[in-house]
Amino acid sequence: MKPKVGLLTFAEQREEFYVKRKHIVEEESRNVIDALRGRFECVSPNLIRSKNELVSAIEKVREESIDCLVVSLPVWSAPNLPVMGVRLLELPTILYSNNRLDSSSQVAILATGGALDQIGFPHQRVVGSIDDAQTLGAIDAFCTAASAMNRLKGTTYGCFGGRSLGICTATADLAQWQSLFGIDIEHIDQMEIVRRAGSVQEKEIQQHMEWIEKNFGAIEYDGTFLTPEKLRSQIRDYLATKRIAEEMGLDFIGIKCQTEMSDHHVLQCLNQMLLNDPYDAEGPKEPVVSSCEADHDAALSMQILKFMSGGSPTLFLDIRHVAESQIIGANCGSMPSWFANYSKNPSHNTKEVHLIPPAFGKAGGCAVQFVAGSGPVTLARLCRRKGNYWMAILKGSINRKRREELKKTTWAFPHAFIQADFDHKEFLGTYGSNHIHGARGDCVNELVQFCKLLSLDYIVYSR
Repeated sequence: MKPKVGLLTFAEQREEFYVKRKHIVEEESRNVIDALRGRFECVSPNLIRSKNELVSAIEKVREESIDCLVVSLPVWSAPNLPVMGVRLLELPTILYSNNRLDSSSQVAILATGGALDQIGFPHQRVVGSIDDAQTLGAIDAFCTAASAMNRLKGTTYGCFGGRSLGICTATADLAQWQSLFGIDIEHIDQMEIVRRAGSVQEKEIQQHMEWIEKNFGAIEYDGTFLTPEKLRSQIRDYLATKRIAEEMGLDFIGIKCQTEMSDHHVLQCLNQMLLNDPYDAEGPKEPVVSSCEADHDAALSMQILKFMSGGSPTLFLDIRHVAESQIIGANCGSMPSWFANYSKNPSHNTKEVHLIPPAFGKAGGCAVQFVAGSGPVTLARLCRRKGNYWMAILKGSINRKRREELKKTTWAFPHAFIQADFDHKEFLGTYGSNHIHGARGDCVNELVQFCKLLSLDYIVYSR
């Protein structure tokens, strides 16, 4: 899921001045190309010094369907050419200049940036050595954010069921999503999961049943709420949902569950976990973002975080408790088992998962209980204020605790215990949902750039 980046490099049009600085152009261009190709799928046409060369470069870039544009200005270049290129391509654009005293590169970025400002074309500017981690990190964050914005366009969110438990912040406006993100919303009745589950072949169910029995830490049948038959029904629902998403071209989804499914069919906790995981009994797969309670903005936030983290699974959590330097997150199902140990070996993760009788749901089925493993995490969510989106962002770390700690909140739920340096009173006073989401690692800068690209307000709660 590497971002696809177009790199346009410009240089002096006057031959005598170009010859004097040709060695700078060659050295800097080589360094920039090497740096970007190591991180992105990079499309780099030849050096541009004339309008004809610009036209040729634009044609090459257009053929590749890139996510964003990096304009490299290793020496002085008349700004009309890069401005023309940027204007014709109409892509998220970042200008890059080195800081060499003998290059006049910064003169070029100021002239080009000023010209883009005059015509009102939004862009970012980065100045520094491409070998510097901060400089390359700024380019990386911009390109990753631009890629996420581009990849959202033309996707479809599948909403199984309607609003759950009266949670107003779990709904969204189709027109707003289409206008702002380019996303369609497909509404599907939960009955379709039940209907399609009936056609799942027994051998597929048995394959997953045996895989679960072999690889999960425990299955605590109680003869009432959790029985082998109900577990098989949950597996059947997962396989049906997976197939519906594939056939309908659903890129990410949400399942209402409560209370129709949870009280009258079977709980969807196992379905949610396995959809969000990067594997199942059939082997490795791409995680399919699925939100509990058909929370639209949760699913969208998770999909964005998935793109930011290179396709890794993402978290869905209820904010159970907020205190100074701590957030306890717990929710019934949409927490992939991958977060137990972050291992490429599925059994290293699933061995921590206990399938136990649920905390709610008259229909029964298993709850998926485990504690998230220790590691860095970025929490985020798209919230709305007066109808306008803004993003909450918080960097922290998950600290694994003993399973017994779950008795203090809800024993049957998977948990993430998060430490963060933030003003918890400000958070409680301004945050816009009872749900929060996360991705492993630090993607704060990427999320900030994403908000800037879409002109969204944001709050970084981390100190």
